[in-house]
Amino acid sequence: TNMELHSIEIEGMPFMIARPNGIDDKILEIAAEGGDLDQYFWAFVWPAATALATDFRKRSSLVQGKSILEMGAGLGVAGITAALEGAKTVSLMDTKTDALQCALTTAQMNGLRVLGSEGIQGFTPEEMEAESQVNLSPEESGGNDSTEGNAAMPIPG
Repeated sequence: TNMELHSIEIEGMPFMIARPNGIDDKILEIAAEGGDLDQYFWAFVWPAATALATDFRKRSSLVQGKSILEMGAGLGVAGITAALEGAKTVSLMDTKTDALQCALTTAQMNGLRVLGSEGIQGFTPEEMEAESQVNLSPEESGGNDSTEGNAAMPIPG
């Protein structure tokens, strides 16, 4: 997926997000044709994700040293913020492969790195398994930057 980067701010912290190139134009085109937009809801930063990420920034004790699961993660803003605020592990889950690719790039753009992998694959919710994951770390990017798994993305804090 070709991506475009956008900068947002979460409680005074600059935060980069990755979205598919031209997604806004694509959505307008689909809407004009009366098409199904449900498949693209993940490509936006939802107000609830921003509110949760803001709360994690204000009260990092909510996530520090804890294991966090964000289901329907989309771009992963809340989960990635939890990792940046000291969560022990964060798992991002979504049924959309493109969402996880964008979340992976978003994590990397915000100082997290992939620890190892072999490619994100999409599965139905019934097929999701915790052992199929992308492993990220809040250290500087480097090393073997690749992905592993399906719709689960643990981010060790």
